[in-house]
Amino acid sequence: MENFYDLNDFIAYILRKWKIIIVIVCIGTIGFAGFRFQSLYQDYRASQNQPQETAQAVSVSEPMKCWSEISVNVGPNYEVVGTTGIARGEEIANAYNAVKNDNEIMTQMHDQFFEQAKIYGDKMRELMSTYGYILDKERNNEYVEYDFRRQFSVSVTQNYVTIGFYSLNEEFSKEVVTAYEGLLTAAVEEQYPHFEYTKVAQATRYELPETSAGASPSRNVGGSTPAASTMTMSTVIKQTIKGCVWGVIIGCVAALIIVFLMYMMSRKVLIWAQLQKENIRTYGLCYKKRGSGITKLYRRWIAGLEGNKTAFPNDENLWQVVLTDIRNRFDDDVPIAVCGSTDFKLVRNIADRLNTQCKKERFRAVKSPLTSGADMENGCGKVILVECIGKSLKRDLDKEIEIFGNYNVTVVGIIGVE
Repeated sequence: MENFYDLNDFIAYILRKWKIIIVIVCIGTIGFAGFRFQSLYQDYRASQNQPQETAQAVSVSEPMKCWSEISVNVGPNYEVVGTTGIARGEEIANAYNAVKNDNEIMTQMHDQFFEQAKIYGDKMRELMSTYGYILDKERNNEYVEYDFRRQFSVSVTQNYVTIGFYSLNEEFSKEVVTAYEGLLTAAVEEQYPHFEYTKVAQATRYELPETSAGASPSRNVGGSTPAASTMTMSTVIKQTIKGCVWGVIIGCVAALIIVFLMYMMSRKVLIWAQLQKENIRTYGLCYKKRGSGITKLYRRWIAGLEGNKTAFPNDENLWQVVLTDIRNRFDDDVPIAVCGSTDFKLVRNIADRLNTQCKKERFRAVKSPLTSGADMENGCGKVILVECIGKSLKRDLDKEIEIFGNYNVTVVGIIGVE
């Protein structure tokens, strides 16, 4: 908890855990995209398996309702709550149904299309009378606002919205429904800014008008199915890509939360600052593996965030710093123990490197009395601790220093390894 408020240290820790973050983001991306693709592909296969029927050729004299319909797929739309993405697609789709009779929208539609709709409506009523769909007394009923509004339809199935308008003329129906869909979408966007949606199809279908009570139609003409498929592979791909984007966003949020919990709850030495101890010199940080140019820049970036000016890409520089300090503080014949609570092979390797650098056997690798229970070798009154970032425990480091104090062994410095 001591580094809770140090944002630089936390960012440095995030950079050290980049592999975990990438894995979580990949899982989120694949999960969201896979779920999205599976549902959309099933819809696509279902639409492809439907028998395709040609649109019925209809003469202008027949009283057929010419429906023009636009299908809108709302989504994917998610609201991130914690690490969970809550789907809002169906909620937004239902908003279309809520605003379909909005006075402002219908007033605009009336001002723009009512007069032309009245012409086709009167013609429709005349034809319906001719073919016996309505009684003679209904023929002269005036076309009014109520009739105009009945020609619009909005239906919602989960996150799919079908917006329609019918008249006697196909082109007029397409023009009206296109304008109607634009107004509805604009109204919904006021409630849900920047929501995602796709127009997946615009289809035309014909159907017979309703028959009035007591009327007897003289002709029975069958309707037809929409001439266009409601789902294309292009739509599946586009929506899957959007699912990938949402997966990346959710994955990043989840990864940051998980890494933050690891940072706060871990008992290990995670950052350079946790190797800093009062009255004990921290010589510097060395690396187990030599890195490429990019790796060196990455390590330098982390060191800069932590304020560590003693991160040595070249180990020889670190050994020279250690030897200079030892020569200045102690006589040449004073042996120095090298000890650590993690990997003894690493400890022995550092002792050998120091001996090679000073050209004599002055440094002795010894096992930690904390983890091995062994006593310090006779004559070793000074010790250098070797601790690994990400492996050594903070409590073990403090305990080692305490034990060496009880043995009257001076901890002359700490070497960090990553």
